[in-house]
Amino acid sequence: MKVMKTLLVILVAVVLLSTLFGCKAKTSSSTTSTQQYTVKRGNLSLDITAAGNLALSVTQDLPVNLFYPNGTKGTIASVLVQLGDSVKAGEVLVTIDNDEWNDQMNNLVVTLTAAQRNLTQMQSNLVSANQTLTNVMDTSGQQKTILSDEIALEQAQTNLATAVSAVDFSASYAALQKAQTYYDYVNNVLRLQMGTQRLADWELALQGAQDRLTQAQTNYDNVLSGYDSTDVAQKKRQVQIAQMTLDAANAALANNPQAVALQQIQVTLAQGKVTDAQKAVSDAQKKMTDAQAMSPEIKAPFDGFVTKVNVAGGDQVPNGTIAVTVADPNKFQMNILVSEMDIMKVSIGGDATITLNAITGLSLPAKVTQIAPTATISSGVVNYAVTVNVTSIPSLTSSSIPSASANATGQFSAALQQAVQSGRITQAQADALTQGLGAGGFTPAQIAAALQQAVQSGRITQAQADALAQQSASAAGGFTGRAGTSGAGASSRATGQLPSTGTQNYQLKQGLTGTVDLIVSQRTNVLLVPNTAITKSGTQSTVQVVTGNTTATEKRIVQTGLADWQNTEITSGLSEGEKIIVPKTTTAAAATTASQQRAPGIQQILR
Repeated sequence: MKVMKTLLVILVAVVLLSTLFGCKAKTSSSTTSTQQYTVKRGNLSLDITAAGNLALSVTQDLPVNLFYPNGTKGTIASVLVQLGDSVKAGEVLVTIDNDEWNDQMNNLVVTLTAAQRNLTQMQSNLVSANQTLTNVMDTSGQQKTILSDEIALEQAQTNLATAVSAVDFSASYAALQKAQTYYDYVNNVLRLQMGTQRLADWELALQGAQDRLTQAQTNYDNVLSGYDSTDVAQKKRQVQIAQMTLDAANAALANNPQAVALQQIQVTLAQGKVTDAQKAVSDAQKKMTDAQAMSPEIKAPFDGFVTKVNVAGGDQVPNGTIAVTVADPNKFQMNILVSEMDIMKVSIGGDATITLNAITGLSLPAKVTQIAPTATISSGVVNYAVTVNVTSIPSLTSSSIPSASANATGQFSAALQQAVQSGRITQAQADALTQGLGAGGFTPAQIAAALQQAVQSGRITQAQADALAQQSASAAGGFTGRAGTSGAGASSRATGQLPSTGTQNYQLKQGLTGTVDLIVSQRTNVLLVPNTAITKSGTQSTVQVVTGNTTATEKRIVQTGLADWQNTEITSGLSEGEKIIVPKTTTAAAATTASQQRAPGIQQILR
């Protein structure tokens, strides 16, 4: 019976709306009446309205965070929560197998110890290489060696001379040295002096010098052969060994730069190995430190509730697997689409309000937090995605939220009375609409459903229907039923959604349908006059001002500011308290088409 009664009420509302916003006017009237309006201060705002659904704005995926080597899976020991559970910050949600965790930690200890030992060995090798380089670069030792070798050679030669007769040996040895010196002179100096022109003479002289040297060598050998051949032969070998040792020492000194360069390369290689070993220790230490900072327990980062559980005890999962997802139940946002005609008016940080279909009377303050840089185009319609975040949530109790059925009648009646006083509709029309919606009281959903029927039938626009709902809200400060509420069932849901008494708490939920009002411009404590009181001629705006205590009027030019569907801001030309003339009705021409009537007529009634 209640459902049938609700459907009947909505049907009556649709019929009455059809009467008010008919398809075609059959008569014309030119009656005019006016009323006086006192200029006063008030607030004015312009907004953009769009529908959307609540979404949780703060969610966090909690992964399985392992320090194990790449490719090694971790074993889930236990899962301590279920989907929908409430959790506190720091509460353990999931645990990793503890034995497995400790085994992997011991492996890191072994790796770090091995790296430290290798570093010690590389540092020792570097010290040895540097010492060798120092020794190679110090030539004083080599010079001492050469000096010692020269002394040894002289001693060997002395020992050889002692082994033979001093007279014969000295004479033969002196003759041999003299012959050798003459041969070297002829072969090296005289050749250059005589040149190529006297080559034959030089060759003759060289032959003579050679013969002389040969003879001296023969005489010297003959002298030596007259003594102990074994002792002399030994002394000769000692002289040869001393000479070879001296030659080697001189060669080593001559090659010292190359030896230094080679040893410097060895030092550089040793230093590189030390650097690599230090990095290996640093990496192993970092892995150890990072692992020690991690925990085999996955904990809740904040107070919230569980929205996903993806693992179970005994599962082996790779590192990074999302185990649980938690959300903050007090952080919400709404994603809406704003048309290309309005998007330029929206800015990050702009104020907004969100009203919900399911909780009548609740208005959530919000801020614009994101505007999509690219458009969403569907069937040629260009929109931009806008995200609005709720900034605070009031305590949701039935005692703090106005009852829909208790307040809606008075709110909507006040809105209709304003329309009557401004001349937009007659008192009879307002009374008929109020009675038709239910003498015993009607809900915001019933109003919204009736207005939506008018929108769907083409009698009014969506914006006009929303404007009448907004006018109801400003009339009594709480009615937030939207014209977008769908279907007859909305009435029964609205009347039954909140009890009229008690203090039961209500929690916002993801997915609740609602409406966002983006406040794009507003004025506070400014002079306001009804739009119908202003006459425009070109760029000039005028009003009729009542002079003195009489009914006489004067035409006065005013400067206007912001305007909404009902009032206009006056920036100059009027003072607070002055009285102006406001028309109560407008003239409708006969034979006007239905579309022509709806454009100004409905706008004047609903706006």
